Amino acid sequence: VQQLPKMFKKIQYMEADIPAKYKLTISKEDQLTYQRLLRDGRIELTKRGIYDVDMMTVLKRARCTVDRTNFECSLAGE
Repeated sequence: VQQLPKMFKKIQYMEADIPAKYKLTISKEDQLTYQRLLRDGRIELTKRGIYDVDMMTVLKRARCTVDRTNFECSLAGE
């Protein structure tokens, strides 16, 4: 978790090299739909034991560090 800021900077640096023609703009509505779909999938895979509970906690913290307004940041269960 302590390495997250360093890793995010590295990701931003790498993303800056991606040509605009390969980037998509996704509407806020579609982003929310995808976030809900992916969250449901993560929860299901964690319940089945495919995903590690501790790692899912770390990844949620990372997502909520990037976007604190993300709807899932105020929800339990993941």
